Amino acid sequence: MEVFISQDGCALYKSAELLVVATKNEKLEYSYRDISSILISGNVRITTGFLREAIENNIDIVILDKYGYPKGRFWSTGVSTLSKIRKGQLLCSKSSLGLEISKRWIEEKALNMNSHISDLTKQENLLDIIRFQENLKNNCDLNSIRGFEGNISKTYFSIVSQVLPKQFQFSKRSFRPALDEFNALVNYFLGILYNRIEKSSLIAGIDPNLGFFHRDDYNRPSFVFDFIEKYRYIAYVSATKFFRANKVRKSYFIVENNTFFLNDEGKKNLVPLYYNELNKLVTFKGKKIKTIDKIQQDLFEVAKYFVNITEEVDQNVLDTV
Repeated sequence: MEVFISQDGCALYKSAELLVVATKNEKLEYSYRDISSILISGNVRITTGFLREAIENNIDIVILDKYGYPKGRFWSTGVSTLSKIRKGQLLCSKSSLGLEISKRWIEEKALNMNSHISDLTKQENLLDIIRFQENLKNNCDLNSIRGFEGNISKTYFSIVSQVLPKQFQFSKRSFRPALDEFNALVNYFLGILYNRIEKSSLIAGIDPNLGFFHRDDYNRPSFVFDFIEKYRYIAYVSATKFFRANKVRKSYFIVENNTFFLNDEGKKNLVPLYYNELNKLVTFKGKKIKTIDKIQQDLFEVAKYFVNITEEVDQNVLDTV
């Protein structure tokens, strides 16, 4: 279970074998055994006793900014990384293998967006997905690939806007700043997903900072930005679903310097709905698992691939000796 704390003034402390989250009006108690991570976006007071117990129980504590992105975290130094995984990841980053991996993830992103548009409009191939796949397959230039991806995303969001309630339609996809309610919600949902992928990468032994497609100068872990491409649709689909179901209100947002942010009321009402989406069952290798667990298993598969690359290279080196 993930505990999300957004209210200012909360106190986090240890009481016997329980984690206590206390506000002025209530006190919530959790068993450490039931918690996998704690996400904090509000200004809180936290004791070292609580931190120590959380670390000993491998509970990830993440401090979020107002966009929902991690600014810092506490985790156990017992989280291990494998040298073969890191070596294989480095080998991929320095060769065409990394680009080919990224292209597969971008293709999955496009296929998921195309499926979403088909569900919304009951029309097929509005994104011209076949042409996109051909362009992707036949091109190795990063700027060209970014251009192909940008064009298909532009068409996707144009169609999404048209199916939203009129008061929430938007002109374009905007990141920072978010220029409207839809983009503010998508950005916040992506922040939650980003945090989960970063943590899951570390658990799998993957370096979240060593990517293949996104630049390393974003001041963000570039591997996470690469891998999240194939799962961005979860945030897109969830936000669209909530707006179309009239779950979103204008009062859930604040505007500062022409930038839209999800406020505490919005977080309280919409974040639990998003976690419901992340916990929906999907099929992975013939088994039904939660979407959030599928992401972890997917990263374990990526780690295995990196190990295989390392072993192949090492064997080739031995064969030449």
